[in-house]
Amino acid sequence: MYLPCRWEVLIFLWIHLGFVPGQDGTVNHLSKEDVLLLKDEQNPKCFSRTEEDFTCFFETSDNSTYDLFYRVGDRQEKRCELSVQRTEEDTFLHICSFSRHDIFLFVETYLEVVKRNTNTSLYKRQVHVENHVLLDPPFNVSLHPNGQVGQLQVTWEVQSP
Repeated sequence: MYLPCRWEVLIFLWIHLGFVPGQDGTVNHLSKEDVLLLKDEQNPKCFSRTEEDFTCFFETSDNSTYDLFYRVGDRQEKRCELSVQRTEEDTFLHICSFSRHDIFLFVETYLEVVKRNTNTSLYKRQVHVENHVLLDPPFNVSLHPNGQVGQLQVTWEVQSP
């Protein structure tokens, strides 16, 4: 009885939240909503949900091998282990989930995407984790008159941590 409940919870998270958590909270799968939300963002597109996680990704039309290198502040450059996800549009998302040991607030992170077989740099970018937080959307949004002509009071709730 206990084991099926655990599987039901995992399946629910996978279907409804659009991601599959890997080791130490990493993201191996992005939902279509995540990708659409960041469509206008510069490549590689990056986001954090809690400021203790950080994920960057980019989309390609082919399934070639790419490397994403990053350097946090003045630390040594590292290569991120990319996971690949095929989309419904037959493109490929290359996803990097940063190790918790490499996530720092208020420190610049330098990113570079390189196509491995040609050693060609595709994207270069500098980001700060705190500037890429995706907050959960509000719910129970309501409008109330506030006694002023042409004005309304807006209230909403947010998900508790």
